[in-house]
Amino acid sequence: MDIIKKIPLKKVIFLGIGTVVILFIIFKVTVDTQTFLKTTKETNINFLWYALLAILPTFILNPLRWFFVLKAYGYNLKFKTIFHAITASYAFILIPGRLGDFVRSYFTKDNISPAESVGSVIVEKIIDVIVLLLIATIGLKILNQNIYSLITLAVAISVIIGVIIVKKIGPKFGLTKIGFVNKVTTAVKIPNKPVYLVTAGLVSMTNWLSSITSAYFLFQAFNTTIPFIAVIAYLPITLFAGLIPVSIGGIGIRDSAIIALFATYATSAQALAVGFSYSFLSYFLFMLVGLPLAIHYFYLKDSSNL
Repeated sequence: MDIIKKIPLKKVIFLGIGTVVILFIIFKVTVDTQTFLKTTKETNINFLWYALLAILPTFILNPLRWFFVLKAYGYNLKFKTIFHAITASYAFILIPGRLGDFVRSYFTKDNISPAESVGSVIVEKIIDVIVLLLIATIGLKILNQNIYSLITLAVAISVIIGVIIVKKIGPKFGLTKIGFVNKVTTAVKIPNKPVYLVTAGLVSMTNWLSSITSAYFLFQAFNTTIPFIAVIAYLPITLFAGLIPVSIGGIGIRDSAIIALFATYATSAQALAVGFSYSFLSYFLFMLVGLPLAIHYFYLKDSSNL
């Protein structure tokens, strides 16, 4: 129950208010409510099912990615244990402060120290960000968006260089007193088996392509004709926009980015419908799946079968 107490209620309330304000502005300025409702009524249900099926592999790919990151550092946790830990952490997916990632450490504390667990999560997230940036780079390049392609590539390279610099000079200049720098310097270390980090990167790429395919089908569901490569190029940018901490789960911010970036292919109402549907499939659905297991961990005494 200590983890429940760590939920930053003030921040949740602040982000909740931010979400309401952003959505109000969207419907007041960008999207006509009646047009939006009409768009949702004309939904092609078959493509919604395809979008759901496309997102389902991520329930396996997410734990598989962390499984290989842990193996890279010599930890041989059972996949079942990792699967349960990550699935239960989905219950906290919308809570700010990366609490869901922290919860993983609680579920695996009998197999790996919390510090090492958090460190492995940081490495996993770094890999995930780099892979997503590279996917966007390739997509933008194919669309002949050369300048933006170079920018995303530069950011990916900057992430790698930044991590190396922080790791090298952080302890020398006392920067480890800064929480984030301390976590990075602690987490990033030479893996025992680097090949597993490469494997984790490939799993991450497959995972993102699954998510992108789901978004592609959502565009089809709302009667939008769009090239798959455009979704590859632009969706990653909207996901990064959703990380801006002004709303719960990036709701509103990510949707606004989808409206702006896909304006060539979809109306504002169609793009917003895609954004809302993507939020449900990638966040709320995961939360609903994770809740029973989280309740089992926190509220039921008998958890021996986990």
